[in-house]
Amino acid sequence: MLTLEEKKEKIKVRHARWYVKNKNQNKDFRKEYRVKYYVQHKEAIKERSAKYYTENRDHCREVSAIYQAQHKDKKKAYEAARYRKIREEVFSHYGNTCACCHERENVVLTIDHVNGGGCQHRRELGSKKIYKWLIDNNFPEGYQTLCRNCNEGKYRLGTCLHQNPASAIKIVDSLTINRLTKGQVRYRKIRDAVLNYYGNQCACCPESERVFLEIDHINNNGAAHRKEIGNLLTEFLYKNKFPLGYQTLCRNCNWAKYVLGTCPHQNKVPVLTIVNSSSREENAA
Repeated sequence: MLTLEEKKEKIKVRHARWYVKNKNQNKDFRKEYRVKYYVQHKEAIKERSAKYYTENRDHCREVSAIYQAQHKDKKKAYEAARYRKIREEVFSHYGNTCACCHERENVVLTIDHVNGGGCQHRRELGSKKIYKWLIDNNFPEGYQTLCRNCNEGKYRLGTCLHQNPASAIKIVDSLTINRLTKGQVRYRKIRDAVLNYYGNQCACCPESERVFLEIDHINNNGAAHRKEIGNLLTEFLYKNKFPLGYQTLCRNCNWAKYVLGTCPHQNKVPVLTIVNSSSREENAA
């Protein structure tokens, strides 16, 4: 005759054997059960969690900080995947092509404020939170998809050169005559000299409008270099007599090269592999 303790031990052994034998099946069942339970009790769980956090704020923050410090790579991967999902949802609503030049490469697409005010809005929300804000507000009107080139052209000139070249040229002439200070005139002369040397056209795509062109570090050390010299790259190149290791790229190609390691215009196949294995876009944004 077994004692009560022996019966309990026997039951534990039997349960342990069953768990090992049905581990994968049991794992799937528990996951399915948790999901189903959360859906059925979502509001109650949120209320309970909020109450616990309010009562134990310092403890929760301490535990969160320790976890994030121990799982940095996991946290980055999660945030990158979440950011990509949010971007995809936004662009599926506002369009997956630039409304101006019809550029289709997702990595260079941005959300433009049709009536202006984007800088102030992003300062209030944070640069990466604009996509989440659009979703939370049910995709309001007054926004459109533009590539980085067209967004920059619209910001600088009030209208993109692709849409209305004649009007944009008049705006440029007006700015040149009426608004440029001596320092701005000097900067424009230096920038013109730099672009004349490194090329007046993007080295990757056929873009040649100067408002879209930038100087790229061929060896991808631009971020570190700019930390050393500040936002004075064109002046650095001019004073150092146009050193090697630099090229002209448009904003689209320069950003794509930074995020993906190579521009989609140059090589389609490797970029698809890089996109799936890299989260540099979210860390840079």
